[in-house]
Amino acid sequence: ALAAGVRAAEADRAVAAAAGAPTLALALDLGAQGNGAPSIDDRYLALSVVGSWNLFAGGGHRATAAARRAGIETLAVRAAQLDQRIEEELRAAHAAAADATAAVASADTRIGAAQAAYDVVATRYQAGAVPQLELIAARTALLRAEIDRITALTDFHLALVELDRAADLAPELP
Repeated sequence: ALAAGVRAAEADRAVAAAAGAPTLALALDLGAQGNGAPSIDDRYLALSVVGSWNLFAGGGHRATAAARRAGIETLAVRAAQLDQRIEEELRAAHAAAADATAAVASADTRIGAAQAAYDVVATRYQAGAVPQLELIAARTALLRAEIDRITALTDFHLALVELDRAADLAPELP
């Protein structure tokens, strides 16, 4: 949209710059004129040529063209700022996806450790060496690790969606 705005502003500047140029108009008029039925003698042909050049516009045309150039420069700056914001969003989304990947790996490690701890406590419980409360605590720790992995996977997929959105906003590379 900004690129289209820049093109429109450039066209507007060209029109403003051309306003100070001389103009030439040519008109051809063919018709019939008379009080009665038209005859061959009532036909007429008129050719008009009109030229104009406003030499003393008080610099208004130049000022208008300069204002249009300033508008174009403003749009160019806004386009550059937008490109920067999109690049920053893309970098942030990429970093968030990398962090989410690390969080999933960490959750997998915690699940492995919690599963191993639960297996040891369950074996000891079957042997009668630990109370049921310790078994419940180990199972709760395993479930919490599994829930944390689900949360990490959800965050990972949300980060991928955000990365995809930011990549769609990024301008095409030359």
